[in-house]
Amino acid sequence: MELLGPFHPQIVHFPIALLVLSVVFDLVGRATDTDWWRKASLAMLTIAVIVGVAAILTGEFVGDKAEHLQRIPEATVDAHGDVGKIAIWLAGGALLARWIESGVGAARGIVSGVALLLQLAAAITIGVAAHRGGKLVYRHGAGVSIDGQLIQSPSDTFGSPGAKQPDSTQS
Repeated sequence: MELLGPFHPQIVHFPIALLVLSVVFDLVGRATDTDWWRKASLAMLTIAVIVGVAAILTGEFVGDKAEHLQRIPEATVDAHGDVGKIAIWLAGGALLARWIESGVGAARGIVSGVALLLQLAAAITIGVAAHRGGKLVYRHGAGVSIDGQLIQSPSDTFGSPGAKQPDSTQS
């Protein structure tokens, strides 16, 4: 995955969008009692889990790079990655429940409800992971380079307690 590591920012958008849309499609399918929407939801959920695993693997590579080369705090990087992993585990649980719901007979409604709750939890959790990823880029400069050189995290200079903050009133 080291080869694909630099593509982490592009890869992560797929599971984010697909998880959220899979919930929307599932809800529409339930509301309209239309099988097509639920099948589309299942397809999106399946792709989201597969691509989510790729996002996690590529994230491990760029996370190590951000920690070691850019001096971004390990706890900050790990907090983002851990929430992303939880989201994909939740989505995987939802996918498993969706696969078995048709074969459980009388318990189908319960299994279907559990699948929807897991899917919703995955969509919310992936949103938190996305927000933390954005903070890694926009607050810490993760993956940001100038003239081909990765910048050092501004948290080293201005993120420590008692460090003087730059005066934004001067130009």
